[in-house]
Amino acid sequence: MLREIYCRDNTDPKYKPYIMETSNPIEVLLNKIRMILYTNRGEVMGEPDMGMDLEDYLFQFNVNEAEIKNRFNSQVALYIPESNEFKISVDINVESDGSQNIVYLYINIDGIRYMGLQI
Repeated sequence: MLREIYCRDNTDPKYKPYIMETSNPIEVLLNKIRMILYTNRGEVMGEPDMGMDLEDYLFQFNVNEAEIKNRFNSQVALYIPESNEFKISVDINVESDGSQNIVYLYINIDGIRYMGLQI
């Protein structure tokens, strides 16, 4: 049985304060997805291509949704071997108030939305 360090942030509504590790396959997947999303390429020693570089999109007015989806899918295929057992996808929603874009990434596993991220 696979065991992984429990990595939910304490501000997460589903955070459980007395858990140190997990064997839940969805929780393990979410940990790996968080690592990909919150990492910039070159930050992980020995894996120079790992990471989404989401900081690059912070000050862009025109966000290329297809580029983000392609980058996410290639990262999942490369760094999450369990992706052949689960259907992992990202939905992107861009909202604009005229002066800035807010990009929302929603991570789905087997068609169920498990997490969201705002850029």
